[in-house]
Amino acid sequence: MKITDTRSGANNRVNCRIQIDQALTYLPQDQIVSTPFQASVDGINNCGQVVGIDWDTYMGFMWDTSGLYTAITYDGNQVEEGGSLDYVEATGINNKGEVTGYYCCGYWGDRGFRRDVNGSYTQTTDSNWETNDNWGNNDAGKMVGMAWTYAGQRIGYILIGSTGTQTGDDITQDINNMDRTAGYYQTGVYPAVFHGVYYNGNGRQTFDYPGADSTEVYGINESGQIVGCYQTDGGLTYRGFFRDSDGTVVQIHPFGADGSCATGINDSGQIVGYYWNSTGWFGFVDLSR
Repeated sequence: MKITDTRSGANNRVNCRIQIDQALTYLPQDQIVSTPFQASVDGINNCGQVVGIDWDTYMGFMWDTSGLYTAITYDGNQVEEGGSLDYVEATGINNKGEVTGYYCCGYWGDRGFRRDVNGSYTQTTDSNWETNDNWGNNDAGKMVGMAWTYAGQRIGYILIGSTGTQTGDDITQDINNMDRTAGYYQTGVYPAVFHGVYYNGNGRQTFDYPGADSTEVYGINESGQIVGCYQTDGGLTYRGFFRDSDGTVVQIHPFGADGSCATGINDSGQIVGYYWNSTGWFGFVDLSR
């Protein structure tokens, strides 16, 4: 059950109240629950709803571990003339159940979108951008992501309505309800090296996984906990990670995976991501925290 906090200063934040009778019908035996279909999972809200891309259909989805599945396909009537709906990726979901993501393609490239709780879709962009990928959203409706300008510059952004605020070289991947963001920035061109970056009450912070060649941060919650993935051995090793607000870092890597990445975290510390092995790509939900 979703409860909106209408008190002054609460910014209409949505809180989730557990329904015990429904929760008892599904008690996972494992700490990590994999999607029963080929997928990458990108975001999770406090109600346990997750979003990502279904690789069987190349369309987005909203799913929870009780088995409820909703396809996120975008509205084909809104695709520009000359374009085509080749794939849809759902990348973020706030506590209200509003989904953000992007679709592609045709001659014009990616376009960001927003799906409201009634299933209506709206294209979301800034007039200065040629293409854009939405990655995360909060309960106030702010979205973050990556865009290419008409001048050919790649930028990170925070989008409010149809106005984007550039975040410089930081490619912004997530935003929490305190407007604190997380992402990564790049050094070098070839080979490119990524470094994690996040904003908390102490301003801009950077993070590199110990001993890693490259680090990307993809999710942040209200407590300042972050998740992402790192590479070592010239990219041969790819693993997800969780960093607690006290600085403790642990690897997030499902059993039997060849590679993995952690992409989102909610305020309960539940983590989502994806992994791959010889049988395909799968999303996962880590319930161990």
